[in-house]
Amino acid sequence: MNAITIIPLLILVIYVYKIQKWRYNWEVTSEFLPEKPIYTPISVIVAFRNERGNIENLLGSLKAQQYPAALFEVILVDDHSGDGSHELVKQAIGSDSNFRIISNSENAFGKKSALRTGILASSNDLIVTTDADATMHPKWLATISTFYQENHPDMVIGLADIKSGKTFFNRFSEAEFISLVASGSGAAASGHPIYCNGANLAYSKSVFQHLNDAMNEAVISGDDTFVLHSMKNSGKKIALLKSSQSVVTVKAPGNLKQFTEQHVRWVSKSKYYKNGDIIFTALIVFLINLSIVSALILLFSGANYWLFGFLMAVKALTDFHLIKSYYSYLAKKLPVSDYMVFSLMYPFFVVFIGIAGLFSGYSWKGRFYKTT
Repeated sequence: MNAITIIPLLILVIYVYKIQKWRYNWEVTSEFLPEKPIYTPISVIVAFRNERGNIENLLGSLKAQQYPAALFEVILVDDHSGDGSHELVKQAIGSDSNFRIISNSENAFGKKSALRTGILASSNDLIVTTDADATMHPKWLATISTFYQENHPDMVIGLADIKSGKTFFNRFSEAEFISLVASGSGAAASGHPIYCNGANLAYSKSVFQHLNDAMNEAVISGDDTFVLHSMKNSGKKIALLKSSQSVVTVKAPGNLKQFTEQHVRWVSKSKYYKNGDIIFTALIVFLINLSIVSALILLFSGANYWLFGFLMAVKALTDFHLIKSYYSYLAKKLPVSDYMVFSLMYPFFVVFIGIAGLFSGYSWKGRFYKTT
C-alpha cells in the first residue's frame, strides 16, 4: 500500500472509533423523567429578528409551560426587526407579567448582543435560551429545572428535533440536522462536548458573567458553541439532558439557499475555535469526507478501484447506526433508501461547505456578513 491508500484508512479508523464511542455513550445515557419536579427561578431569553412567521408558535409553547408563574420570566429581545415582529409580540404577550419585550440598543446588532442584553436584564441565575422558531413540551422548563437541581451542572445541553416536510430536500435537511444533533449529544454523553444548540441550552448567569467574553462577540455566529467552549475551557461542569420532555423542535430552512447559507455561517466560526476536542473532530470529519471525494476522483482516473467503495461503505454504515439511534429516540423512521442517497451526497456537501465557510460570505436575517 502507498500513502494515498494508508492515510485515508487511518483517518477512517479514527472516524469510526469516534462515532462508535458517541453512539455507545448516547445509548447508555439514562432517560431523565422526574416523577416530582423541583422548581427553581428561571429566566428564558429569546433573541429574535424578523420572526413574524414563527414567533407566535413559540409564545404559545412558552405560555403552555407547566411551571409556577412566580418562578419564571420570558425576556424577548428584538434585534432591530423590520417585519412587524416587535408589534406582534407586544400584542401577543399583552398584560402577561411573565413576558417582557425589550429592544437591542441602537448601536448594538446581532444575536449575541441581543442575548447579552437579555441576560443582563434577567432576574434569575438559571438562564435558559431558545430560538424564535422553536416549540417545546409543556414540561420543558420543569424538566430542565429538576435536572439542574439534582445534578448541579454549570451548563445543561438539551436535545433538539427539526420540523421538516416530505420533499427530497426536506428529508435531506432533516437527516443532516439529526446527524449533527446525534453527534453533539454523543460527544456530550462521552464527557467531551464539542457543540450544542442554542435553541435548548441552560446555564448559570453568575458563571457566565465570570467568563471572559463567553460568546466571543467579535465573531458573528456561534453564541451557543462559544459559551460551551468557554465553560469547558474553564473547567465548568457540563451535562447532557436526555429527556423526551425537554426536546425542542426547530423549524427547518425553507429552501436550499437558506440551508446552504446556514451551514456556511456555522462553518465560518470554526477558524476561531480554541478547544482541542472540536478542532480535532472537525478536522477528522472534513478529512474523511475529503478522502471519499478524492477516492472517487482516483476511481475515475483508473487507480485504487476499491478505495472509494470501501471508505464510502464503512463510513455510511457507521453513521447509520448513530443517526438511526437518534431517529428512534425521536420516534421517527429513517428510510434506508433515503439514507443511501444522502450518504452518497454528503461527502461532497461537507467538502463544499467546509471550503465555502472559510472563504465565502453569507446572508442572515436580512444582513450580509463577510468571513474574516
